[in-house]
Amino acid sequence: MHVATAEAEPTVASLQGRSTAPPAFVDGRPWEPLLLYASYRVLLAGLFAGLYFSRLGPTLLGSFDRALFAESSIGYLVLAALALALVARRQPDFGIQVTLMLLIDIATLTLLMHASGGLPSGLGTLLAIPVAAGGVLLAGEMALLYAALATLGMLGEQIFAQWFDLFGDTHYTQAGIHGTVFFATALVARWLAGHLRQSEAIAAQRGLDLANLAQLNDYIIRRLQSGVIVIDAEARIRLINTSARALLGLPEHEQPVALRNLSAELAARLVAWRNDPTAEIGTLRMAEVGADILPRFARLGASAESGTLIFLDDSSSVMHQMVQMKQASLGRLTGSIAHEIRNPLGAISHAAQLLDESGSLDHGDSRLIEIIRQHTGRVNEIIESIMQLSRRSGSHPETQRLGSTVTTFINEFSRSEGLSPGQLTAEIDPADTRINFDPVQLQQILRNLCTNALRYGQSPDPSGATRVRLYGGQTAGIRGPYLEVVDDGPGINEVSAQQIFEPFFTTDSRGSGLGLYISRALCEHNFARLDYLRPPAGGSCFRIRFAELTPTDAAP
Repeated sequence: MHVATAEAEPTVASLQGRSTAPPAFVDGRPWEPLLLYASYRVLLAGLFAGLYFSRLGPTLLGSFDRALFAESSIGYLVLAALALALVARRQPDFGIQVTLMLLIDIATLTLLMHASGGLPSGLGTLLAIPVAAGGVLLAGEMALLYAALATLGMLGEQIFAQWFDLFGDTHYTQAGIHGTVFFATALVARWLAGHLRQSEAIAAQRGLDLANLAQLNDYIIRRLQSGVIVIDAEARIRLINTSARALLGLPEHEQPVALRNLSAELAARLVAWRNDPTAEIGTLRMAEVGADILPRFARLGASAESGTLIFLDDSSSVMHQMVQMKQASLGRLTGSIAHEIRNPLGAISHAAQLLDESGSLDHGDSRLIEIIRQHTGRVNEIIESIMQLSRRSGSHPETQRLGSTVTTFINEFSRSEGLSPGQLTAEIDPADTRINFDPVQLQQILRNLCTNALRYGQSPDPSGATRVRLYGGQTAGIRGPYLEVVDDGPGINEVSAQQIFEPFFTTDSRGSGLGLYISRALCEHNFARLDYLRPPAGGSCFRIRFAELTPTDAAP
């Protein structure tokens, strides 16, 4: 008679789109390619300076103007290193950094080419790299702008050399060919960059969709009312959702490794199912949480070594559906009962009443008439109980304080039944325990249970009055709020205890055998459960285990 506290449902992350774009494009800008290009510039500038000052490089480096080449290579190295640091910090803006880099590259490479003897040095070919970089890093016509600047730089250098007659020969044709190559490079780079951005966008969108799908799957699994456990071939637990933890009484912070550590009985059912998948799998009685669990197994792969998916369902929900179907059948049956039985029964009762008013009856005949009236009344009571099932329109649960509801019931029931003070008492701990139940139906259930307790729960001590006690609240031993009706009577024997919730079962000729059946049906309509327990100290105990409240229901 202990109650488990309702385990709080873990918070599930909201389905917000997380950025899953590849690192090549961050915030829509290709920072990673820019970082790669900045590193190339440092390497190229260092190569120029190193080959020149170490005297290991080709003699053409700085062959025309050594001072200009030295100053240009050193300046290029310093600016390239500074640009690399700025790219790593991503400051200033992306467009400003790309523009400055490309302009510096075109100007510096043109100076290095001039210092090394002009176009014949071959350094002008390196201008194709910043042109290509501009096509990849920048969109639109800006790519062609840098191709034009590179071409103008090369032609300008050739005009400058001819104007001052620095090299003797002119190379306009070669400069024109280089310019054509630059524009072609810019166009190809633009085309490739467009496809790259399109591929990046598709990859980013698919990555985002996959991330959302993964979160959605996780959200669905965690919010399923059915428990879900995924195990591998060695019965090691790979995934367990919140519902499974609640059904098995597992705290949220604990993570069992093997299924047998979680539930030895469930592990045994798994072994039996693996040996014979067609075998019937019965329910598991979890005494710790007061639930009957119906397990179902499904193989995750085709091979025998694949994992297994385990579904756990609270049988009360299945019973709820069965009750609804049963009551629908009873509803159709009560129409014919009312027509076929009640009318003839009324005629018999009326005839007995008329016969009783006759003055010529002796004592024996009067006794027979009394028997007729008594039993017709009992049959009418049974019919009323059956029709009550069909007329019930369903439950209308309301969130209420269990303590105040029980106190109201005790006051009204004690007054109507004429009970003495202390004959019907209640203890609710904690006092502010909340339940979600139809208040009218709860009153009806408590009236049935307390009436039975007063009728059959007579204390063995004949001098003492029959006492009925109500215990309720929440505790660590039972899942969800609970309420118990306890008496000190002789209790119910084991054979009868298996049938007391069946319709028309009674051990008293005065009863209809429908009170407990209706009470359990009302509980199942409110997603609660009514069970009979045998206390160790004797007597009887009927426990109502209410459904756990959601955070919305539990709010005051």
